[in-house]
Formats: sequence, C-alpha cells, structure tokens
Amino acid sequence: MSASSSAAIDDIKPTISGRIEFIDDVNAALLLPRDDGIVAVANDRTMKIWLMRDNGRYWPSVSERLATNGSCLCLHSETLRIFVGLDNGMIVEFSVADDFNRLTKIRDYQAHTNPVSQIKLSAKNEWLLSVGRDMFFQWHCTETGQRLGGYRGNASYLCLDFDEGASMAFLGDYAGQITVVKVEQNSCNIITTLKGHSGSIRCIEWAPNTDMLYSSGFDQLVVAWDIGGGKGTSYELMGHSQKVNAVLYVAKWNAVLSSGDDSFLMKWNMKVKRRSTPSWSSSKVCELCDVPFFWNIKDMYEKRVAGVRQHHCRRCGKAVCDKCSSTQSVLPEYGFECSIRVCDPCGSEITDDDRTPLASRYNLLHRVKSMDFNDKRNLLLTIGDDKCVKIWKLT
Repeated sequence: MSASSSAAIDDIKPTISGRIEFIDDVNAALLLPRDDGIVAVANDRTMKIWLMRDNGRYWPSVSERLATNGSCLCLHSETLRIFVGLDNGMIVEFSVADDFNRLTKIRDYQAHTNPVSQIKLSAKNEWLLSVGRDMFFQWHCTETGQRLGGYRGNASYLCLDFDEGASMAFLGDYAGQITVVKVEQNSCNIITTLKGHSGSIRCIEWAPNTDMLYSSGFDQLVVAWDIGGGKGTSYELMGHSQKVNAVLYVAKWNAVLSSGDDSFLMKWNMKVKRRSTPSWSSSKVCELCDVPFFWNIKDMYEKRVAGVRQHHCRRCGKAVCDKCSSTQSVLPEYGFECSIRVCDPCGSEITDDDRTPLASRYNLLHRVKSMDFNDKRNLLLTIGDDKCVKIWKLT
C-alpha cells in the first residue's frame, strides 16, 4: 500500500479573525505571544504595536520612530525583547512592557551596510544573529553589543534560521543556495552547501524535533531537507504556481504551511513517508523510443530524422521525448500536488490511491509576503502586498 492510500489529511479551515490596513507597505509583522495584537514595521519609518480593543478592532498602542524603514523583526517571547533590522543595516533592540504599552530602547548594533534581511536570537548563548543584503552573516553579543564574528558569502543573504542545540546556522541566499555554518563564540566553520533551488531562497524554517529543514523560493518550490538523517535526502513539495515567500513548520500537526504570490495557503502533511524526487538521466536519445534529441547532430544525421526536445519523467527520471511522455498526473507521494509530466509507462502504473492528496489548499485572498504562527492559539498572521495584515484562526 502506498503512503498516499494510508494517510488522510487533517483539514484546517482558515477563518479571518482580524485585519489591519496600513497606509504604507508592511515589511515585517509578528504576533504578540500573549495578548491579541501584533508588532509591525512599515515604509513610514515606524514600528507600531497594535492591540485589539473591546470593539474587536486593532488600534496602535505604541509607535516608535526609526532612523530608516524597518526591514525585519525578531521578537523573543520569554524576555519580551524586540530586535528591528533597518534598511541602513543597523539593528535596534527594545524591551517591551508586560502590557505591551511601552517600549524602551536598549542599544543599537552596527551589523550591516545594506538592509538587514533576517534576525534570530540565541537566548542560550546571548547571541544576536543576522544576515543582510551586504552578503554578510554576523553575530553579536546581546550583553555587550559587541560584534563576535562574521562570514561573507557569495550572494546577498535573504533568510536565516538557527539550531540552538547544535549551534548551527542556515543561511539562504539570492543565488538559491543554503550555507550550513557551525557557529562558535568568535569563529565559524562552513559545514556544507545545500543546492536544490533554481531561484533565490525566500524563507528558511528549521524543525528541531524532526531534524528537518524547510526552504521556499522563487522557483515555486518548498524543499524539505533531511539534515538529521545523514543521507543528504531532500524532498520537493510543489503545489504553488508562483514564488513561495513563506514557509512554517507546525510541530503539533507535523505539517508545513507555505504561501506566496499565488495567494494560496498550502498545508503539507509530513506524517507520511515521502519519496525523494529521482535524479534526471543524462541521455542523447529518448530512453523509450531511441529518437535523438535536437542537439545530437550525429544520430540525427545517421538516422536521417529530425531531433526532438528532451523532457524528464518526474516519477522515474528517464530522459524522454514529448511523444513518450504525453501523460500528466499529480504525484503527492513525490510532493507534486499539481499535474506534472510522467512517461507513458509510469503513467499506466499510477493508481487512484497514488493520486490521493497529501496537502490541502486555501485561498487567502492576498499575495502573501510573509507569515507568522502562534501554535498555542492557532493564529496565523499574513502580510500582503495590498498594505494589509490579516490574522487568521486555523480550526
């Protein structure tokens, strides 16, 4: 029995719980850990905390003027510290009152020379880790504000996550690569580079309880990397029709949430055993009918036939021509929730059970730039390119 036939999707239903409309574009927003509210930075050089009032509407509780536009946010729920990355490369640290009605500035960090892309706090080490458009990964001491170390990559870094247990940082860049870095107090070592995206990486999510890393990118893919397995296995999750800007892992559901420019939220069931996408064969002729591909001049001349375009079967990886791969099918077990090309022999072997969905799909009605999730209250925050932040209840 296939994994598809033995697994059912635990459905969720996103219900709009609140919305906040801004005058300017919203660059980052996070849900508050306890109260019904959010913290957000927009292109008006302010950081605001919005709280829900008795009338059910959100109103600004605190507004802090920033030196330049904020580019990213990090909120540590236990110590109520907020770190704001700015377009000028600085990071500003604030402490928040328990009632979320007062902000106190702690210090500035001279972190980058270009916009800060993402920030992570390691409370265990008292490290503030950040990546920026200046191609640098930096970490600072939050007790002294001093820079501890840095690493310059080969492309602008767009996203970051950190495994505090292993002291491992994951750096996603504009070139579509993920650099895995072992971080020490004043130095770092490059462990490996993960290559699976054909476009810039927009978001990275580390799931420590499963030793899996999830990344989403410009190439419309979510890729699941089995870091803990030690075999270098990766799984493609394809269900979006445009670039995927946000990916989250929800441990209690053992599911991945993703969204992006196509406005859809995908919930991927990770309880099932998935199959890795097969490697593509390298061949000068169709592996089924032996017709030469159009760059194979020698065989075209000897066989007196016109060359054809090369395709690959997503199920077996064989190099095939269009005539031998006329079948389109979903392959949820391989991560393909949308129809893709398979060779005709594989198409004849695919059963209805093999087509059983392992992901669910919901229209959020705006192009999603970023997401945040509160697993205690099942609240999902989405930032759209429509200058609107929406809060959803997932039931």
